[in-house]
Amino acid sequence: MLNPLPVTLTNFPADAVKEVQAPNFPQDLTKGSHTVYLTRTIFIDYSDFRLEDSKTYYGLAPGKQVGIKYAGCITCTNVVKSPEGAVVGLEATYSPETTASLKGHIHWVSPSVPGGPPFTATVRLYSPLFNEEMEMVQGSLQVVDGAVIDASLVDAPVYSRFQFERVGFFVTDPDSQPGRPVFNLTVSLKESAAKKQIE
Repeated sequence: MLNPLPVTLTNFPADAVKEVQAPNFPQDLTKGSHTVYLTRTIFIDYSDFRLEDSKTYYGLAPGKQVGIKYAGCITCTNVVKSPEGAVVGLEATYSPETTASLKGHIHWVSPSVPGGPPFTATVRLYSPLFNEEMEMVQGSLQVVDGAVIDASLVDAPVYSRFQFERVGFFVTDPDSQPGRPVFNLTVSLKESAAKKQIE
């Protein structure tokens, strides 16, 4: 989760943990799955929330219900703001059931220990070094420190490959330290889609 926003599931027991199976590569289910853990606090990406809903928006908004992938659905009941008015958290109710009418299904991350801190990582996002005129592009590397990750990624071996949903494909960098992995973007989902169109 590159830009995490905490969500408190107010009707989820504080000490409960629900095991959920998630695919390793959502676009290729033959590559297996892993267990993720749903707890009272989850993190969604800030881009999946808006204060104002619209018919063409499938993310979360006040009073709106969306699916959380592989785990059910949530309904936003309250927005927590800082003294300056910035959104710093959400409250929601949880349901293990989803309905076919839900158009929005957002991804999420949760600590594996109830009440514990989330696992974090450094994520390096690379964009093309040169433009069409073969001129070097400034700022082609973006480093995200404190990205929230699933527990299954914490001790990933160097050069392990993963798909981060809605972002792209990543590999574990040799700069990783115990409990603090570093992931490098290899192919963004936009680049992958463009390659398929060419092929």
